[in-house]
Amino acid sequence: MKIKHRLKTRIVWACCILLISAYFSGKVLFLLKNSSSCSCHDRGKQEVMGFGKIFPFINRKLNFTERMVVNRNKCLKKVKKAHVEFFKGLQFSTYKQPRFLHVDPSYHGNFGDTMLTKSLVSLIHKTLHFIEPFSCGYAQSSWGVVPIKNCDEVIPTVYAHTNQKIALWQAGGNWGDLYEGIQIWRMLSMESLLENNFSIVSMPQSIHYKNDSHKSWHTSMIRNKIASGLGIIQKGSSTTSEVLLSPKYKKMVQSRVTFTWRERESYEEALNLYPYVSNRLLPDLAFGLWEYSTIPNYYESSVDLLFFLRNDAESTHSTKRNHNYVRKLLESATSRRTTFRIVDWGHRSSVSNSTDILEIDSAVRLVSLGKIVIVDRLHGSIFSYLSGRPFIYIDQITGKITKALNVAFPESKSGPDSCDNGKNSGWSKADSLEDAVRQAVNFMEEVYSAQ
Repeated sequence: MKIKHRLKTRIVWACCILLISAYFSGKVLFLLKNSSSCSCHDRGKQEVMGFGKIFPFINRKLNFTERMVVNRNKCLKKVKKAHVEFFKGLQFSTYKQPRFLHVDPSYHGNFGDTMLTKSLVSLIHKTLHFIEPFSCGYAQSSWGVVPIKNCDEVIPTVYAHTNQKIALWQAGGNWGDLYEGIQIWRMLSMESLLENNFSIVSMPQSIHYKNDSHKSWHTSMIRNKIASGLGIIQKGSSTTSEVLLSPKYKKMVQSRVTFTWRERESYEEALNLYPYVSNRLLPDLAFGLWEYSTIPNYYESSVDLLFFLRNDAESTHSTKRNHNYVRKLLESATSRRTTFRIVDWGHRSSVSNSTDILEIDSAVRLVSLGKIVIVDRLHGSIFSYLSGRPFIYIDQITGKITKALNVAFPESKSGPDSCDNGKNSGWSKADSLEDAVRQAVNFMEEVYSAQ
């Protein structure tokens, strides 16, 4: 009898502990948003909802911050799955153990491009379990930040004793004449890479041409460099897409050259410009920079609104990017005193003790300065997404933020929690800087006043 009594007592205590844990589990995500080391992934949903599945009567409605964490984790899982499946697909029967050459990785002050470099290396490590890929540089690696050899020296000699090698051209938004110097190096390298038995994979890009004559010249040059690199024509000769699409050459060309695109519009244009290569649609690589983690505010210098705005040729509102104009916008939008700061990637050193322009922590500190981020950089938007920051974005001149998000989070019929619906994931699009300010003010009043 004593044994049965003790057993019943222990069961009662166990149930009490479970009930108490279930009640407080709903508080966990509130703490997560103030933890810089939490790698949430799918854990956020489990911690909030796990005990509710066992005891439905104690389940409760998630607040905005908790819903944002749950939805972003779910959506990032899908994006990363697409990346992993693509990379595993590179292990064709021809490439049982391929060797990778990372061509022209970004080593300069635009941390958005650095995100792509770090994401690619991380993806290779995680999915294919290979050692650090060999790197060589042209334009984006020539700043002297990282010692790196010129690709013209490296290509003929690296991995010389194997034919199982793949050249991964750096991802980005520089396919076209917006940053033509990078594009010219990319086109010239195709011939050399192919004749030295590399297969070419251009990581996710955006196409943008301001000048149709440049587009025509580049299209012809790419076609001819690929054909001469594969030995289909003599160097300096020209050919047509029809020749490369013929039964004699089509399979060979498409097995050796793959272009990937982070925008559906670029992908569809590529099908017309380069129909002879393998074209693939793939989410922007920067989504794979790290596991989803909420980050804390750096309270000593945090503000209500962080204006993360570019100041270059891609900006649509460079004349409005100043404190006086933003202050007037805020004063007309709300009577509440609203603090703000205007930054770009170059301000990372001012919030970090490090002068390392490739360091991730300084970017984390920069984004964490604001409760809400207003941004017109694609990778500023993605970094805000990864860091658990609500953000409102304004497209730059090519509209690449909207286009890239449409590929990462395709339209779905799964309702308000679908990945393309930013409402429950804490992001939205604004038509202008003025519209972004109005949305941010409304967001602060509706969400933060209610929590």
